[in-house]
Amino acid sequence: MQNWNSLIDPSWFGLIAGYLRSPRSPIDYLVHVKDRERLPDVAERIMQDLAQGGFKDQQLSPGLQALLQDGAIKVSSRLLLPSLGPDVAVDPATVRSSAPCEVLYVPPCYVVHTPGLFEEQAAVMVRDAGRSRMSGLQRGKDIDYGHGY
Repeated sequence: MQNWNSLIDPSWFGLIAGYLRSPRSPIDYLVHVKDRERLPDVAERIMQDLAQGGFKDQQLSPGLQALLQDGAIKVSSRLLLPSLGPDVAVDPATVRSSAPCEVLYVPPCYVVHTPGLFEEQAAVMVRDAGRSRMSGLQRGKDIDYGHGY
């Protein structure tokens, strides 16, 4: 098992969401973790799923499906995943780009902890985020934030 704790990076949500919006990025999913302590566990679960051929046919891996059912994670995806209900899907446009977060890079995922996201705290959430921002994500519009993706 990797020492995931040493690989956790602080960031801003807008930077991470930019990778999800860019079609040139290897990131297809933001896996939002409710508790920061679970970042390493979720990253390890993704690695195990990848080793067993997970994330095929634009489907979440079995490990992530189980975590969704437990309420431990939510997901943002650039792929259309009809199995994601509104209670487990996070529209990145509803999260303030200035919200601090901590991340682990596990392609095709960023495993993200954004304090207050699961509780929908006002300091984290954007009120009245328009549907047009999400539709741009779903269409795969490339918004270049200068990070090479």
